[in-house]
Parts: sequence; C-alpha cells; structure tokens
Amino acid sequence: MKRKHKKGLNFEHALALAVRWLSYRAHTAKEIEQKLTRVGAETLTAASVVAHLQEKGYLEDGVWATQWLQAHRARGWGRHRLFAGLVAKGIPGEKAEELLRVHLPEAHEAEEAVQLARRLRQRGKSWPAVISRLRGRGYSTQALEAVRQELEAGALHAGASPLSSLSAPASGEGPEHAGGQALGESEATGGPEAWDGHQP
Repeated sequence: MKRKHKKGLNFEHALALAVRWLSYRAHTAKEIEQKLTRVGAETLTAASVVAHLQEKGYLEDGVWATQWLQAHRARGWGRHRLFAGLVAKGIPGEKAEELLRVHLPEAHEAEEAVQLARRLRQRGKSWPAVISRLRGRGYSTQALEAVRQELEAGALHAGASPLSSLSAPASGEGPEHAGGQALGESEATGGPEAWDGHQP
C-alpha cells in the first residue's frame, strides 16, 4: 500500500523524501522533481529541493547519465535507443549526444553491431531475425551499413544474404531522429524488447 502525503509539502519534508529516494538509487534532477510534485510538493518547492541537492553535490545528472549509458550499452543497446532513454530520463539532447560521442563513438557502435550479428548467426538466427534484432536495439544507420559491408565482403557467417532487409533509411543521421515516432519513457527505458522495432 502506497504511503499518502499531504498536499503542499514544505521544503524540509520534501528534502527528506528526496534524500531517502537518492539513498535507494541514483536519480536525475527531473526524476526527483517529478516524484516530489506527485506526492504533493508545489512546483517551486520541488525545484528548490533539486537546486539545493545539486548545490551540495548530491544530485549530478552527468554522473548518473554516464553510469546509465554504460549499463545499458552493456545490455546491447545502440546509439539511437541510448539517446532516447537518456532524453526520457531528463538529460538534455545536446548532453546526451556529447555522452554518446565520448562513450560510444560511431565506429565502436559499428563494431559492436557486427559482433552481435555474428553471435546471432552462430545461434542459428535467420538474417531477417538478425536485422530485426539490431534495429530493435536501436543501432544506427551507420552501424547497419557496417554489417551490410561485412556481409558483402563475406566476413560474416555463411548463409542467405539479407541485403534487401539491410537497406538503410535515407535520413535520420543523428541519434535524435527516431523515425518520426515519439518514444515514451517506458519504451525508451525498458528492456531490449520494449523498442518498437523500427530503425530510427
């Protein structure tokens, strides 16, 4: 049963709640502010608590974002999906792009896409299934192109060529392009199967 809080929480009570949440796990400033308003804090009170925590060094979006990105990259997420997840959690788009440039350059993402394609083929996955998995995990156009080039060079596991299903979209160069579909937080932050399967 959820604990009910009175409307109009004062600063001290709101701060105590925020500190308690942060003791459980890291949060972004947006998450803390949203949680406080949901339990009854006024918008100005929630903003004041967030500013206080940031001033004291208890709430650092950059540290949280780096940890989140590394954890979800380890789960096999591509640049587009990582970008969408960061933005959904309240990280500004420019900051999310900067983090991706540092922690997952396009060349590294392409290498990871090729390695994943090889593993999936070794497990007996069909080429359409491999491509669907790569797209579902949010790999970029550049990463899919790298897989296509590997196929043409015969460097991947032998099998029926899926070049027709690897045709890359003509647009959507940057991670902020999501194929014209706005991603909700549940899609952007769920497990690999939560993505809608369309290449951004």
